[in-house]
Amino acid sequence: MSGVKQKNQDSLNRRQARAQQEYKAKKKLRTTTIIIVVVVVLLVAAAVFLNSKMIRRTLTAVTVGGHNFSAAEFDYFYNTSRQEYVEMANSEQYANMLPVPDDSKPLASQIYDSETGKTWSEYFAEYAISRMTELVQFNNEAAKVNYTLSDEDRKSMEDEIESLRGMSELYGFSDFNQFLRQSYGSSINEKVFKKTCELIYIVRSFCADYYNDLTYSDEEIKGYYSENSDTLDVFAFRYITVTMESVNSDDYETDEEYQAAREESLANAFLLAEGMAAEIESEEDFIEAARAYNDMSYSDDSSTLREYSGEMLGSVYGPWITESERMYNDVTAIEMSNGAYVVYYIGRSNNDYNLVEMRQLLFKRGEIDPSEYELGMEDPSYNEAFEAADMLAQERGNEALHLLNEGGGTEELLIELMEEHTDDTTEGGFYSNIAKYAYSSDSAQTMELVPEIEEWLFAEGRQVGDYELIFTEAYGYHLVYFTGYGEKFCDFMAKDRLSSADYLEWTGSIAEIESSKTWAFLFTQA
Repeated sequence: MSGVKQKNQDSLNRRQARAQQEYKAKKKLRTTTIIIVVVVVLLVAAAVFLNSKMIRRTLTAVTVGGHNFSAAEFDYFYNTSRQEYVEMANSEQYANMLPVPDDSKPLASQIYDSETGKTWSEYFAEYAISRMTELVQFNNEAAKVNYTLSDEDRKSMEDEIESLRGMSELYGFSDFNQFLRQSYGSSINEKVFKKTCELIYIVRSFCADYYNDLTYSDEEIKGYYSENSDTLDVFAFRYITVTMESVNSDDYETDEEYQAAREESLANAFLLAEGMAAEIESEEDFIEAARAYNDMSYSDDSSTLREYSGEMLGSVYGPWITESERMYNDVTAIEMSNGAYVVYYIGRSNNDYNLVEMRQLLFKRGEIDPSEYELGMEDPSYNEAFEAADMLAQERGNEALHLLNEGGGTEELLIELMEEHTDDTTEGGFYSNIAKYAYSSDSAQTMELVPEIEEWLFAEGRQVGDYELIFTEAYGYHLVYFTGYGEKFCDFMAKDRLSSADYLEWTGSIAEIESSKTWAFLFTQA
């Protein structure tokens, strides 16, 4: 081959090699671009997948005893736990006593427990899971006996949902799902909400049926009350608190001197209480002695009077009051940590009487605000307005009483009159389990009414169908209708205590279950 041909061939080879390299480079760039595009598409798809409300409603976030809860279902329990806690913290019972989180900041950024570093978000998540665990425990027990909701309970559930639907419309939400999302979590919808409600209702109904099915013989009921009468009986007594003179530790050089002075002051208070007790021979004497000791605290005749069940008496004067030989007019002095009590015994009730029930039409006085008058309650204009409001309430009550009399005085007519003639918001104006003493437990309670109505209800010879217009200082005028007697109060309490103990034993016997979180828990609101 000539030199020229060889040269041309080398040039061709170089062009081919360069072209091949350029092709490979372009192919590599194209492949890289495709890979990048695919990765971006996958990332976008993953983001859409993980943030999809549908996925949050289907992915399992928490597993409890084999029961799977989606992220949306967990959010329901998380948000209701938060709402219930805040409501409790802001209640009259706990106002300013419990810490509350700042709603304007993420809960995960706020510390609940400074010692452990636990956040509010973690706290509510733990509480939510504990509630879910309890529900699954009882639901598993219900499943063992193929328990299902009764038609009545299912209707109650559906009525509650419809009530919420009506509330959502009242507050101007565009649809029910929007209301649910704002209340219980951004991913929840009506289907998820109904599923959660059904679980709650099944457990609630199953437990209520178990409790209500507990039965006891008359001998068991009477025996329990007899054995626990010192706890369940109601004791009436009066007492005066005699307070020792204060002793300031700064006034003494040593602690021994301070303690000696304090003991002397305490002894003097007890001696004073003993002297008062020795002079008391009647209940009237006790009232006068209390007024003489402190006319500010004991100015009213009833200011020393108390009625407590035995379990509420405490350990200071309780043992003396519950002694079996205690009799009316017994009086004693009892030392306490900062003085002494003078205690006067009136009597005890074994609660052997029937609970009662009633209906009422209520006619309230219009509220007259004393602050709107120059002299407040002493202002003549205020008194005129108050009397006018009272007269109007009385006239309304008398009108309803006249209509009831004219119509034969039946309970059915009273119920009809409620449509136009009552300020009572209780359904049917009906009240049951009314006792002379308020009893309350986790599972049962009685009502204690204002003295004027209580006295009428428990008057000797009270008959079903009796009615009367009664004035009470607290509310106004009540057209009260006696509808009947219930069981004996002592039996009511004994059965409740027996049932509560057996129910607690049953709940304690249910097997514990484990809970766990999945990776999808990252996409809950916690």
